Amino acid sequence: MNQRTRNALLEWEPVSCRLARIRLKGNPANVSIISTYAPIRDATETTKDDFYGELQQLSSSIAARDYLIVAGDFNARVGPSDQTTRQILGKFGQGHRCENGKRLVNYALMNHLVITNTIFQYKPSHLLIWHSNDGVTKAQIDFILVRQRWRSSVQDSRSYNGADTGSQSGSDHRLFA
Repeated sequence: MNQRTRNALLEWEPVSCRLARIRLKGNPANVSIISTYAPIRDATETTKDDFYGELQQLSSSIAARDYLIVAGDFNARVGPSDQTTRQILGKFGQGHRCENGKRLVNYALMNHLVITNTIFQYKPSHLLIWHSNDGVTKAQIDFILVRQRWRSSVQDSRSYNGADTGSQSGSDHRLFA
């Protein structure tokens, strides 16, 4: 971490093996970032409930004036927006909403968050962040969420093909920002 970032660091908390929080000094508002790794589709309902309960508790602890970013692997497919989700989803969510996607959408609705990488139009290769080892199956399961009031400050959100995280780190996810 460079000195400038170190000077901006206000708080850091590894909450659990699935959640971490960092708070940085910012202007006009401080920035709170929650990093997530949600349970997979086959996890028990209890495990999923525990994760979203812990995420909700952590989100509720963030100062209302902070610029909040919740980002990570949600193991969820949210699909495009519909009548009930227009305020939190864009038209460019990929796939069909699965059970984990419903959980993520409910979390976003409850916390007035926008799922940013569904609001920008890109070719599928820039939206599909996860690529299975078979090289065929691809999905949009990683997401960046911000508070609705900060939606207009988000200028872009997509994956980057040139940033290969697979061969170096063993990850089957592409870098997204």
